[in-house]
Amino acid sequence: MTIRVGNAVPIASHPRRLPALDVLRGIAILGTFASNIWLFTAAAIVAGGSGCSGWWTSFWQWLPNGKFLGLLTIMFGIGLEIQRQTAVRAGKPWPGKYPIRAALLFADGALNYIFVVTFDVLRIYAVIGLVIAYLLLARERVRWWLTVGFLAVHCALLPIVASMRAADVRIPREGEMTGLRPGDPVGAGYWETVAVSFENFGPGFGLHSEFPLVLFLGLGLFLLGANLYRMGIFGPERRALRYAIMLFGFGIALPIDFLIGITSMVPRSWPCSVATVRRPGWRWHCSPWSRSTSCEGSGRARWGGHSRASVEWR
Repeated sequence: MTIRVGNAVPIASHPRRLPALDVLRGIAILGTFASNIWLFTAAAIVAGGSGCSGWWTSFWQWLPNGKFLGLLTIMFGIGLEIQRQTAVRAGKPWPGKYPIRAALLFADGALNYIFVVTFDVLRIYAVIGLVIAYLLLARERVRWWLTVGFLAVHCALLPIVASMRAADVRIPREGEMTGLRPGDPVGAGYWETVAVSFENFGPGFGLHSEFPLVLFLGLGLFLLGANLYRMGIFGPERRALRYAIMLFGFGIALPIDFLIGITSMVPRSWPCSVATVRRPGWRWHCSPWSRSTSCEGSGRARWGGHSRASVEWR
């Protein structure tokens, strides 16, 4: 028995497991794990005063930066659509109890942000997932228009946020970094760091944070994944579309991104969000127009890109 939803591909009552989904999910998770390794090791290198230059280092900075996290975001959208189809087959309403799950995910992200590390996307994913859960009820044409609109807003915000960040950049004076030991980025205690994270929790959703950038990008990618899955992207009838997507991704998008990341042909802030790094008494800024991968200073890295960093005393 099959169930047809609108103009979408019929949904099987007992769908078979798709190996391609497992492979993509594994690639996304391992790649995101590699991104986390880069974030923490980069912070350690910066804290020790080591440079971040060299083509090999630049390559490994480019490779995990954003690509796997973007794939993971698309997979989240696919997962939401799978949950919706499961609810349809079971005769249950959608989104049903999903808002409760989104609230729990947000709480998990908030605790992680305050008590563990500020490299957190769970809060934003919770907000995005809640919005997308309701948008999945819209008609196909509306969903595709919203996908394009969200991604367009994200691209429009990139230079705006980059300009706001550029106004804050200041090169540290000689001697400002004295008194910090290698491997001790701030010399502050754990609870002092927790207090700063708690203080910055609210501003972390403002225009000077990564939230507006990630929000609209995430909304677009979530919807993109859900739309592709609903139209049967993994089915045999969509083989030509899969080949076209892979040809565009590996043949056009990836080489362009490689040139941007390695040769610095255009400002780095355009393809990635700009990182802000904070610690008690210190504030990091990453220059959005830098064409260098060198890093100075020490601090607590926050989720974002990999532009040139400088430090100022607050």
